[in-house]
Amino acid sequence: MNLESAQTPASTSWEEASRQAGATVEQVKLASVRDNTVLLRLALGALTGSLAYAAAMVTTIVVPDNVPWRTLWLTLCLIGFVALLVFLNLAMRKFENHPETHS
Repeated sequence: MNLESAQTPASTSWEEASRQAGATVEQVKLASVRDNTVLLRLALGALTGSLAYAAAMVTTIVVPDNVPWRTLWLTLCLIGFVALLVFLNLAMRKFENHPETHS
């Protein structure tokens, strides 16, 4: 195999890739910020959903007889579940506004 005849790989920098795709550097940066926002909202949704699950377990298994503590954990469970829905809704709204998702 002749090493000189092998094609040199294209530059892997995001600036070069954006130029080859016809996008400006500003468009790529905006897309990166949008993607990071969606990822952050999905991560927060996963975290609040996990906390809601843990609070539900504490409500039903760990503190079944003590009514004030049970009410507190149930309230935390419901707040976590609502936060999960809110974060997922916000993430999907931001994702739907992404130009690459429209054909």
